[in-house]
Parts: sequence; structure tokens; C-alpha cells
Amino acid sequence: MEESVRIWINPIEFGPTKPEQTPPSLSVREGENITLHCKSSSTVSTLVWYRQDFGKEPVFLMMLTRAKEVKPQGRVTAQFGDKRKNSSLLIEDSQPEDSATYFCSVEAQ
Repeated sequence: MEESVRIWINPIEFGPTKPEQTPPSLSVREGENITLHCKSSSTVSTLVWYRQDFGKEPVFLMMLTRAKEVKPQGRVTAQFGDKRKNSSLLIEDSQPEDSATYFCSVEAQ
């Protein structure tokens, strides 16, 4: 029996730049790929992805600092846009244990 994977998104603001994240939440079937997006109105020097399980502290996933940077980590891959204004987080073959809130934070250049 397939289970669903529930994802929530919540951007973190550090300084004057608050990123926009999409989609705000989603529910997919187990095994489907999930892509989350983080976008800034200005160029950023650092973009960080976090994951927070319900009732727990956020956990660092990965940091991006270079344009077009791609960082794979198991089934999760983060990518920085060529102008350092956006990023995507891909979760492949989603599993029920991927259900969590995901955050991006940005540091302005």
C-alpha cells in the first residue's frame, strides 16, 4: 500500500532579503519525485537548505555558494541558479520519512 509524503515549505529571513519558496505545501505518492523552489529578488552569496521534522529543531541539509552549483546527497539534490537568485531542491523517489518542513535561507551579497 502506497503512503503519501507531505512536504511543507517555510523560508527563513536573515537580514533584508526574504526568499520566496514554492510550492507552500504538497502531498505526493510514495516514490514520486518532489521539486521545491527558493527564489530571491536579488543576487545572494549563500543559500542554505534545511529540513525540520515535526516537533524538532531544523537540520542543515546543504549550502550553495557558487552559480550553477549542484550538490547531490543521497536522494536529495540542491542546485543554485546561474545568477545566484534561485535554487531548487529535488527529492527523488520520495519516502514517508521525507515528510517534513523544508526551509531555504539566503544571505545577501
